[in-house]
This record gives sequence, C-alpha cells and structure tokens, in this order.
Amino acid sequence: MTIFPVRPRARSRYRFDVRVFPNEREMRAYERSIGPPFPMEYNSITLCHSDRGWLLGDILFTERSLTPENIAHEASHAAEHYARRIGRRDGETIAAASGRIASEILRRVNA
Repeated sequence: MTIFPVRPRARSRYRFDVRVFPNEREMRAYERSIGPPFPMEYNSITLCHSDRGWLLGDILFTERSLTPENIAHEASHAAEHYARRIGRRDGETIAAASGRIASEILRRVNA
C-alpha cells in the first residue's frame, strides 16, 4: 500500500491521507478496520473523519481505480468535507480545494 498526504490549500494544516491499495480486497479490509463498511459497491471512496484534528479523512483507491475521473470524483467529496469543516460552503472554496486535491493526487501518481 502507498500512503501520501494531500492538502486542500497550500500550507494548510488540514490534510487527507491518500491510500492506494493493490486490490479491492485489501482496500475493503482497511475500511472495515476503521469503521462500518460503506453499503454499496465502489472502487474508490473518501472516508471523512470528524474527530482526528487536522486529519480530515482518508481517500482510498485501488491501483486500477486511479483514473482521472475517480480522482476528480473523490477530490470533490474531500473538498466538500473540508468546506464544511472550515464553515465555508461556497462554490469557490469547494472548487479550489477540489482542484488542489485532484492535482496533488495526479502529481504523485504520475511521478
């Protein structure tokens, strides 16, 4: 498994940990280890935390699910959670955070 942090804004203390698993079985085992499993099929997911300080959540992917579409999709969920946490649910805050999160993930996986 590969793990790396992404931040919704430059120099922000808030972060999400991106975890890339070799397969869905390992990803789902990790998800079950931290809480109840999500009740539907997926190949990537954003698990938001409300009780872990600056760590806002985990963004989980399998190696096969690291497509631009899945990255953008999960980045938008992460950005919405970030915006709720800081009390700014306006579209520009969400769009900027989503773009930064997706960009950081793409930069790391394409390095």
